[in-house]
Amino acid sequence: MVLMNNFNKSFYIEQPEVWNVFEKIFMAEIGLLVINIAHTFMVIWLNVTAKQFHTNWTNIFSMLCIQHITASFAWLIQRVILISDIYYSMFIIIKILSYVRNICIFVCLLSLPTLVIERYFATIYVLNYEKKPRVHISYFLICGNICVACCTSIMYHEYDLLLTTITFFLVINGIAVLGNIAILHINYKFYREFHKSKRVCDLTERFQISENIKVCKLVIMIVISMGGFNGLICLTLLIDIFDISDNSKNMWCLAFDVSAFLYSFLFPYICMYYSNRWQIVFFGFLKILFGSLIRKNKIKPIEKTTKACKLHRAVCTIRYCDLAERFQISENIKTCRLVNMIVIIMGGFNLVICFSLLVDIFEITDYNKNILTLLFDLALMFNCYVAFFLWVNITAKQFHQNWTNIVSVINGQHLVATSAWIFHRLVLLSDDYWKNILIVEICSYIRLFCLCYVFLGLPMLIVERYFATLFVKNYEKKTRGYICYLLISGSTVISVVIDIIYHGSQREIVGIIIFTIFMALNAFGIIGNILLFRKNQKFFEEFYSNERSCDLTERFQISENLKSGRLERNLERIKNQKIQPLQNSFGTVMTDASGEAYFDKLNQTWA
Repeated sequence: MVLMNNFNKSFYIEQPEVWNVFEKIFMAEIGLLVINIAHTFMVIWLNVTAKQFHTNWTNIFSMLCIQHITASFAWLIQRVILISDIYYSMFIIIKILSYVRNICIFVCLLSLPTLVIERYFATIYVLNYEKKPRVHISYFLICGNICVACCTSIMYHEYDLLLTTITFFLVINGIAVLGNIAILHINYKFYREFHKSKRVCDLTERFQISENIKVCKLVIMIVISMGGFNGLICLTLLIDIFDISDNSKNMWCLAFDVSAFLYSFLFPYICMYYSNRWQIVFFGFLKILFGSLIRKNKIKPIEKTTKACKLHRAVCTIRYCDLAERFQISENIKTCRLVNMIVIIMGGFNLVICFSLLVDIFEITDYNKNILTLLFDLALMFNCYVAFFLWVNITAKQFHQNWTNIVSVINGQHLVATSAWIFHRLVLLSDDYWKNILIVEICSYIRLFCLCYVFLGLPMLIVERYFATLFVKNYEKKTRGYICYLLISGSTVISVVIDIIYHGSQREIVGIIIFTIFMALNAFGIIGNILLFRKNQKFFEEFYSNERSCDLTERFQISENLKSGRLERNLERIKNQKIQPLQNSFGTVMTDASGEAYFDKLNQTWA
């Protein structure tokens, strides 16, 4: 019988020193599971209290949290039994826990189709979906989800249908992704129709269309962020098909545990990043919990009546800075947020790379090493469209020139690694494999060099943002191209040195040291990115903090008018032409009739 993520303790009966290490790992898992369960209860409270989404979406999301708590309790009991002396007499309980965890895993894999179907009904009943919640939709979806998960769990344990089961989940999730994209386009079509025509629609309908668009975008980000974990779930379920040793299966069991922890802790915060009400409730809870340690930033609304002297005093208190400096601060903040998303999305891939570099430390057969090499290749294919993104990065010119150069080099090294990968496989398929062992060795050097470069990519980008923050006043005017050239050269030298040391040394401790160095560098990079983000937010607040309460767009526009010294001429010109929507670094400037009314009021106040 196949058991879900069963760690085979009997394999280590004759290796007590190895089992002692695993026993400590499982004790640490028990502590983390207790924290994880409490954390998931907090997420349920946050989901129910904040009321960010529709009632049906909230119910389905709460069901996902409940299944995770159930799976965590089963996981916790499994680990307690595993480290106890009654392990060999508790097989029935282990079997039941395997069924429970398997049902929860399949409920998780069916969550994406369930959420997309709920958005389908939200699109069909867009006219009154908010007024009439139709809660029965979520109840039917939840019951159907659980029934399918139970049937699939029985098939997984009792019958040899592993490949069929995984294929079913991959197909149904692929259809759900396509369905979500279709629903997004349909709601965009509704949105454009309302703005192009004069068709009358109430606020409820507009709100529902807006919510559908936001939720579909959130689903896309969840798919991008968590797709790697779902792929690892499917791979873990399929591991029993391969003829590998019990030791390798145990390693995969631990890899699944690590991924499950990362998933359960990161997933709620990815949702929170796109949910304003979640953020308000969460940070309000932290403020109550920690008191004055959490500082709450407020931007007061515009006052209804102001005097000219008060307006003039407020404008004079604004710290002077030109457009280039403001643009650079805005770019720093956006780029730091982008780095955070890169860390979240690519973290699992980097862990796979580290595990593959450390595989020689474990005492496993050459066959198992070959299997792990193939799995590493599959993970590497996650970046197979790098050539296209290289072209986009150079053409779009979204970022500063130094950032663009560094990202282009990182993408370029992937092309080099892929070329070496192709040569490696061609030699492997040829009949003269042993005669071309030198080519294989050269390809190994090249690929490891490129992998080292990947790990140095995050620290390079953070250092570049440090200089962007240091020279914030004129970083856009004076690009300082030597910064990116020095960073690229330094990373190249470090990668070459590590490559030579790794291949030249025969000691296993070298791999652990290299792994530790990369992990430390990336950890410092993440911390540095958080500090830079806060530093630029502080600059942002300094520019726009004054005694008068007004929004950022008004402050930006008034300061620009004062600095130019041509306020009256600007007012007359803006009145006589149609103001088009303008997106600047700090918000959308008021447009059309609202813009004219604003400048009329400003002119009267100034007079």
